[in-house]
Amino acid sequence: APGGAPGARLRDALAAQGILRDNCTTNDALKLRRALMEVGLVVEPGDVDKILHAYADPRGVVSLVKLCEEVDPQAFSFIFPTATQVSTGASQMLVERSIRANESPESIRNQIRAALRRRAGEEGTQNVVLAFRSHDPARSGLLAKASLRSALERLGLKIAPGPNLSKAWDALIAAHGARDLDGSTKLDIHALLLGMQHDEAEPSSHRPAIYEFKEFFFTEPNSDTTPVAPDE
Repeated sequence: APGGAPGARLRDALAAQGILRDNCTTNDALKLRRALMEVGLVVEPGDVDKILHAYADPRGVVSLVKLCEEVDPQAFSFIFPTATQVSTGASQMLVERSIRANESPESIRNQIRAALRRRAGEEGTQNVVLAFRSHDPARSGLLAKASLRSALERLGLKIAPGPNLSKAWDALIAAHGARDLDGSTKLDIHALLLGMQHDEAEPSSHRPAIYEFKEFFFTEPNSDTTPVAPDE
């Protein structure tokens, strides 16, 4: 989100370097330095190493999500929040609730859709599309479970691994699942993005915008192509 909130800008820069999530290690100093330069921060190599080690666990795996949250507590939010808050320095942050056993798949999907709509309103629809497209380099239109979590985190939306992620995945697959060439079931990104514009109980009245989602997904970022809605 160029020009946006500092946490969102840092989040995007880290994601572009592939080090936002727990795939970052203490050996990724150069990538972190590049990401910091993207948001206008020139940090000496020795200080970059200190940052990495400050956010590393005993295995050397680094969580830069925590760094983003300390820069800007609003950079991330849970899709399934509770009213309970925890202190993070001078700030208060919501924590994630457990998805109830009797919570319907429709309710789970609608909460995910609402979170995506909020991010589209805050950071732009194109940013939402790009977050998913960046995790689909083959342009297959399909996403695996681990990639879903990464794409959502690029948008600042968190689902904790474990039961909540599994329940959210199952709910999405029930409505938007598709068979990949290897026989596995993955998430149809196009169906998710089209569905995000309204809750399941509401009829869609946004056909032109929906059409633009699909066109943008298959258009390269620097293309001058302007989507045009098809004739009725």
